[in-house]
Parts: sequence; C-alpha cells; structure tokens
Amino acid sequence: ITGMCEKLTLSEDGTKLFYYDKKTRDIWAIELDNNYLLKEIGKFPNVSKIAFTNGKIYVTSRTKNRIAIIDYDAGNIKSVEKALAYLDEEVRITRDREEILASDGVILPGVGAFGDAMEKLHTYGLVDVIREVVRRQIPFLGICLGLQLMFESSEETPGVEGLGLLPGKILKIPE
Repeated sequence: ITGMCEKLTLSEDGTKLFYYDKKTRDIWAIELDNNYLLKEIGKFPNVSKIAFTNGKIYVTSRTKNRIAIIDYDAGNIKSVEKALAYLDEEVRITRDREEILASDGVILPGVGAFGDAMEKLHTYGLVDVIREVVRRQIPFLGICLGLQLMFESSEETPGVEGLGLLPGKILKIPE
C-alpha cells in the first residue's frame, strides 16, 4: 500500500485496519490475526464513510450519479461538465434518447437565442425526449437559456413555442 495509501485507520479493538487508496478511491479493510499477519477481508468501492464499531463494519456507499448533459449545439457544456467532474459525478454529453432516459439526472444548458435553441432541439429530436424525462420524474435542470426553454414562450422570439414544462412566458427585463 506504499505510495497509494492516503489514510490508515485502526479499529477500536485493534484487529482491523482500513485504508483509503487514492488511485482507485476505494477503501480496503484488512484484518490483523493473532500473529499480526494481514488478511484482506474486503474492498469497498465508491465509499464515502466507513466505521468499525462493536465488531461490525459500517459502510456508507457513495455511488456516482450518471448525469446526462444534453448536447444540442447551444450549450455552455464545458463549464457544466467541469462542475460535475469536480463533484465526482459520471458525466455523459449526449443527444442520444436512450442514454438520456437511462440517466439519474439530466441537464439542459444553454447560451444563445430562444428561437434558435428550440429549432436545434426539434432538429435533434430532443423535445419529446426532454418531455419524457420530466414525465418519468428524472431530475431535470435547465441552466441559463436551458431554464428559459422550459417555459411556454419568450418575448425574444415571438411565435416560437418553448418546451412548456413550466407555465409562463419569458419577458424582457425593462430598461
């Protein structure tokens, strides 16, 4: 474990040793027998917390969420991707229907004009996919223009319908 180990913890009774592997981000448990020989007793992947109390190992698992960032050529994708990577989430930049619907959460970023963005969502067949995400109650977040697209319409592009997920119209900020 030399070189990869970040933290060693000994159990209260001195019979178990836990260590965090920086490379794989796993926690390992090793048992010390009466002859002080090491015996591996388990690997706990994607663990955020581990404790040994009253002869039992308690593990809090933290599996990564699979987050889809919708790619429709109008998004500030890189900044959203970097934020999710910082949070150690599994990120997919996609416009694939099945991949989006299989995600634990979906983000619709956006930069640009309301009408152009809606046109691209229609071109890539994403309007119905987004509505299906919401219907299935998969967590959905619109960022910047992505949030505006969730409404029924926008003053910016009269006559262009939004996704209609939220009631209302996006209004221009008065000068």
